[in-house]
Amino acid sequence: MKPTETILNESDQIAEGQVIGCLLFEPERAPEVALQLQAEDFGDPFLKMCFESLQELSKTGSADVPTLAEKIHSQMRGSVDLAAIWPKLHELQERTVATTALDHYVDKVSERARIRRQGYLFAEGIKAAQRRDLQAVQKAVISLSKEQDGDR
Repeated sequence: MKPTETILNESDQIAEGQVIGCLLFEPERAPEVALQLQAEDFGDPFLKMCFESLQELSKTGSADVPTLAEKIHSQMRGSVDLAAIWPKLHELQERTVATTALDHYVDKVSERARIRRQGYLFAEGIKAAQRRDLQAVQKAVISLSKEQDGDR
């Protein structure tokens, strides 16, 4: 299991949803948020796709809900009906508490993603130790150390 394949708790899902909801209201902040978050920081696959799409669309200045829905539909290669995407995006907007809280939610998503990555690296080190693979253990320890120092 990779760090992004982790089952999210409700608090993590809410924080991720709030980030996307805020960006739906204030898409001009997408480049600013991209300095702190990466798509891989999102554990929810749909929200990850929303984030990736918002980042791309913000470069062209067309990061509105209809365009985002079309972009996601295209990325999913039509596997999900466009009519099913719209309600999800509108629900994210409806559940957005306040765009002024965006920084708080960005910090929370970033922190939870860091914890997931550290847990993954720790588990990889344990697996390597059980296999008695010293090189893999050292690699995991070095990666974990870098992650703790803030290096990805």
